[in-house]
Amino acid sequence: MDLPEGRLSILVLQGDDMSEQAIVVRANGEIEEVLIPAEGEDGRLNKLQEFVGGYIERVPTGYGLIYVNEEGWMKGLSINTTLMMLLRGSQPLLGDAIILPDDAEHPLHRTLRQNLELLLNDSAEYQFFEGEEE
Repeated sequence: MDLPEGRLSILVLQGDDMSEQAIVVRANGEIEEVLIPAEGEDGRLNKLQEFVGGYIERVPTGYGLIYVNEEGWMKGLSINTTLMMLLRGSQPLLGDAIILPDDAEHPLHRTLRQNLELLLNDSAEYQFFEGEEE
C-alpha cells in the first residue's frame, strides 16, 4: 500500500487548536502516530516532554527533527535500537523519541520517511538505507 507523500506533515484542526502528526519511536520498538500542538500553539513543549518522559534534546541528524529525553543517561533509559537503525546511528540513543513533521528547514529524509511508513504498515517489507542517498 503506497502512502501519500505528505503523510507525516498533516495539520489537523481540533476545535480552535491546530495539531500536527508526529511519530513516537519507543525504546521497546513500538512505533505510533500521535497528534501534538502545531508550531506556535500552547502546550507544544509540554506535549513533546510528555512523549519523551522529561526534558527534550534534539538529536543532531540530517534526517529531520527528532527529540529524545535530555537526561536519558542519568535516568538509565533503555537504548532505542529501532531509532538507531532508522538513523544508521552508532551513538546510543536512549528512551522514547519523537519525530516531528516536515518543515522547510528540517525536511524528513526520504529514506527515513519510507522506512517509518513501512514500519507503521505491519504487512510491508522494508530495507534500511540501501542504495544512494539523494
